Amino acid sequence: MEVGERVIVACFKFFSTLHKSQKNSYILPKKDLKLWKHIEKIAFILFLTSFFNSLQAQERCQKVAILQKFSDTLTIVPNSFRFQSADTTLKIVFDFNKNQISWQSKQTYTEKDSIWLCYRVLPFSLQKPIRQRESIDTLGT
Repeated sequence: MEVGERVIVACFKFFSTLHKSQKNSYILPKKDLKLWKHIEKIAFILFLTSFFNSLQAQERCQKVAILQKFSDTLTIVPNSFRFQSADTTLKIVFDFNKNQISWQSKQTYTEKDSIWLCYRVLPFSLQKPIRQRESIDTLGT
């Protein structure tokens, strides 16, 4: 039985043990309080794992011209670059403030030269300005 099925069975057992009290509200027998605490923990863990899975960095691969600077609309994770080249002197220079990649090499390249670059991005951009708006009283007091 999978974890999800176990949680459903545990929830079913929990709700089937509820008894109606005299005040038309449901009460839980003391023996099932432990079960409820386990259900809460499992639900919290499932929530956290789904939340952190959505924040994982995604990998992108693109063909990039070596002579041009390259940037992405999302924030690039530093030190997440992968590329293969016969040129051992080819290095990536990453400017975190501009979210830009440029290349350094001792060899000379033409404008047609390109390389496959794989890198990871965060699911949001850290370069976008964030402004906190002040509350303005529109009625004028």
